[in-house]
Amino acid sequence: MTQQQLTIEEMTERLHERAEEAFILSSIITRRNLAHAFFSLTAHTQSTAAEILPVDSTYGGPDNTTPAIATLDVKMDFCDWMSLETADREFRERMSQFDGYVQTLDRIIDAGKPIVVSDKDSAA
Repeated sequence: MTQQQLTIEEMTERLHERAEEAFILSSIITRRNLAHAFFSLTAHTQSTAAEILPVDSTYGGPDNTTPAIATLDVKMDFCDWMSLETADREFRERMSQFDGYVQTLDRIIDAGKPIVVSDKDSAA
């Protein structure tokens, strides 16, 4: 069975929908104090950046900062020069990045317990 080819607009819409899902899950995690789940959407570059850190993370500069459990950095639009085939490949790669990140967010919520530095390796 072949899949119907999405338009650039449809791909962009689906990426934004996935970003909304990641934002909502990040908000739930932060509200429940399960981890520090940061999420940013930058309008002028149409990109997202997100990271998850343990609840007892330190933020003391480059030499004294807790490493992230997971990170995400995805462009949400497509260049004008891209063919539909190239855009489709990019779309699938970007959705795959979102899928992995959202799965991590889901696992944290399902576990229901705060992630601390000493057990962060088992969270990802």
